[in-house]
Order: sequence, then C-alpha cells, then structure tokens
Amino acid sequence: MQWSAVRQAVNSPVQRFASDLGLIALHRIVRDCDQRVLRPLLFVHDALVFEVAEDRQEELAQAVRFYMESPPLKGMFGLKPPVRIAADISLGPTLAGMEERPDLMGVAPSWYNAEADKALRFA
Repeated sequence: MQWSAVRQAVNSPVQRFASDLGLIALHRIVRDCDQRVLRPLLFVHDALVFEVAEDRQEELAQAVRFYMESPPLKGMFGLKPPVRIAADISLGPTLAGMEERPDLMGVAPSWYNAEADKALRFA
C-alpha cells in the first residue's frame, strides 16, 4: 500500500507535465494550421488524435511530432528541459487500427509560426 502511494506521488507530476506538453502542442497546432487540413478530434491524457486526409498523413504526422517535441518552454516559463522531449506517432484509419511510426521524424511545416511562439510568455 505504501509503495502505491509513493508511485502515485512520483507518477502524478510526470503525467501532468506530459499532459501540459500535449495542451501546449495542441494550442500551437490549432493556432498555426488550417483545421480543414489537420482537424483535432481527441485529447486523452497526453495523446492527440487528429483527422487528416489520407494522402497527407505522413506529412502532417511529421508536423505534429515537431510541435510535440519542440515546445517553447524556455520562452514560456524560462525552463530548459534537461532531457529531449520525445513523442510517439501512430497512423491508421481508426483508433484500433493505428500503427506506431518511429520512422517519421518531426519536421517544421511551412505554416509554423515561430514569431507567435516567441510571443508566448508566462514567466
């Protein structure tokens, strides 16, 4: 019972931070991308689910990975993470049919608004 409480005490801040990173990414994606191209459907814990045209899945998955792995934490909070932030990408026609795609690297899309990221400040 005691180890369960310790595990939860350690795990909760990590889960919260992962969730916050997802919310930051979702905000930036919605801010920058036309929602007719990349339409957010679900946000569960730390997972984002989008609807995209089948012929643009890989391109947009790379954009989502870029947003997930490059939050502007230094500008927002004065925080530089001590480790690399990594996101897993899965593609598929349904939630049940998704397959992980570790080969898709994060790539900044042409519509990425770096200036808007510089304006995000909370610290």
